Amino acid sequence: DEIVDSFNSWDTHWPCTSCADDENDESEYDVDLILSYSQTYDTAEADSPAIEALTSLQKKFDRNQGWNHCFTSLHHIEAAIPTHMDLYDRNHVQLNRHWVNGPNSQFRSIMEFIQRRNEEETSKGMEPYYEAVLILEEDSRVQTIGWLDRVLDEMKSKAPFAILGSKYKGHSWDTFKDQMPKALLEHINGNAVYNVTHPLTEHYVA
Repeated sequence: DEIVDSFNSWDTHWPCTSCADDENDESEYDVDLILSYSQTYDTAEADSPAIEALTSLQKKFDRNQGWNHCFTSLHHIEAAIPTHMDLYDRNHVQLNRHWVNGPNSQFRSIMEFIQRRNEEETSKGMEPYYEAVLILEEDSRVQTIGWLDRVLDEMKSKAPFAILGSKYKGHSWDTFKDQMPKALLEHINGNAVYNVTHPLTEHYVA
């Protein structure tokens, strides 16, 4: 439900500001839209929320009107995380070392998908296919028209970088923050841009 609601906000706040019928307005960037599912569609029931969400978003993208023209293509990938390990349990940060295994494993699967595509291109003597990845979590709500254009402009102005994002500003752990490690308290929010060609990014993904 959250991810479908998130995309509904795109209908009001288009990612790019160019018009779908304006042939002269071309971005200097090609941008793919990639949907990532933490488990697999094969193991999901036919009427599961995951299948319904994928079908709904594919139909939305296939309509030849609206924000779909902001993207070159749509891909969907599956992280295939075992159900019992697909965890994000903020209530047990101190009790279960795997409390955030779901998002962490999903992040790795996204980066591995990107790396495989880049390796395919470089093995042919070509430039990497992808330069960077913008991660948007399922509860993200865009707030302005042309938000993708603004991100691309900021990436260009801030290059070179490994990660372009904001320090975590939430309050989930306020009641016991004095017991939390500094690295966790001051981590980069997951909604960020990751330069996949930067040596640091390549190192920590590996």
